[in-house]
Order: sequence, then C-alpha cells, then structure tokens
Amino acid sequence: MQQTMSRPQPNMPPNSQNGGPARTQSLIITAITLLALSGLIIGFAVGAVTRPQQAAQPTAVPTVNPVAQKAQPTTAPKTEAQPLNCPSIDQTDAGGVADGATIHTFQAHAVAKTGNSSACTHGQALQSPGITCKLWLSKVPDNNGIVKIKQDELKNTASISQPFTEEVQNVLVFDPTTPQTHSCDDKGQGMWKFSISPDAKKGDYYLVILNAWGIYANWSWVGFHVSKAN
Repeated sequence: MQQTMSRPQPNMPPNSQNGGPARTQSLIITAITLLALSGLIIGFAVGAVTRPQQAAQPTAVPTVNPVAQKAQPTTAPKTEAQPLNCPSIDQTDAGGVADGATIHTFQAHAVAKTGNSSACTHGQALQSPGITCKLWLSKVPDNNGIVKIKQDELKNTASISQPFTEEVQNVLVFDPTTPQTHSCDDKGQGMWKFSISPDAKKGDYYLVILNAWGIYANWSWVGFHVSKAN
C-alpha cells in the first residue's frame, strides 16, 4: 500500500520551536499596548501636576459688633487761685471827650504777688485762666482813699459786676464786645473799648482796673480827664 505524504503549502510559514512569526507579532502588539498604556498614565500624571489649583475660598469671619463706649470727657486741670499784685496797665488814654463817639482803649494784665510786702510793686505777669477783670470810673476824692471796695463785693463774679461804692456810673459806654466785667483771657489780660457819654460831667476821674481770682483781688488806677464836646 502506497503511503501518500502531503507537502506543505507554499503560503504557510514553517513551524519553529519558539512559535515563529506568530509569536513575534504577538510580542510586538503587547509592547505597543504597554507603551500606549504607559503614555496614558504619564499624561494623567502630568495633567494632575500642571492643572491649576482652585483659588482657596476665603473663610467667612463672623462680624462682631464693637461695643459702643462712651467717650470720657477730658477735663483741663484746674489752676489753683493765688494772691494777686496790682494789675499792670498796658494801654490807656489820659482823657476823653464826652461826645459818645470817640472810642478809647484800655488794656491791662494780671500780676502775681511775691513775698509778704503790701507794696503795690509790679511782679511777674500771671498767665492763667479764671481771673476776672473789671474796669470802672471813680471820682477823685477829697479825702484819702481812691478806691473803697468792701470784702463782700469780691465774693463772686456776680457781686463784682455790680456797681462799687466809689464807682461813677453811666459815664463809660462800653463796646458790646468788651463788657465792663468779663473774664480775662488765658494769659490774664483784659481789654476794653469805650466811649464817654455826652451826659458826663467834665472833671478829673480815675480809671480803675480790678483783677479778682478766688478769694484774692487787687487793683490799679490811672488819671483820666473828661472834657465836654464843643
């Protein structure tokens, strides 16, 4: 009996021990797949690194209403009253005409008293608030004593503003901006503007300036002649 042996087709690759071309093709496909997967993984990793981070949302801080506090009033330190010497006269006229129109100016400042001497000597200017100033007209007396002020007349500003015993009234017409009795400024200065009433009698008078501070008071005077208008 004749045995028939089939010959391999010419288009079929011959077998090999390691699988031949089919195994090689499988390895190439596997390598390509792994390479693709590794590229995809790297892409994800790079995207995660380079992706911009979202801006952090600000944390809401609870609003606290501040407790309203009352402003504490600031009080200036009170200056203690001290003894006064005779006021120093800075500016004055020697006389005036009783015409009710001519304006005269009188200015003086307070002076501190030093030592125990009763002499009316001028000392250092007393620059302090709280001093009361008053200007008035007194007639030249026939007897001794130009000014006679009672102690109870110096108790307070209201008493000082009242006419004194030796005061000649209704002769000096004070400007509304500089009343007869007022507080000296913070430097202890007092200033007055006044005219002479047409009804004033001519003659020789004294302009008297008073400084009063607490229980202390002192005064000065200067001659002032009143003449009638022609």
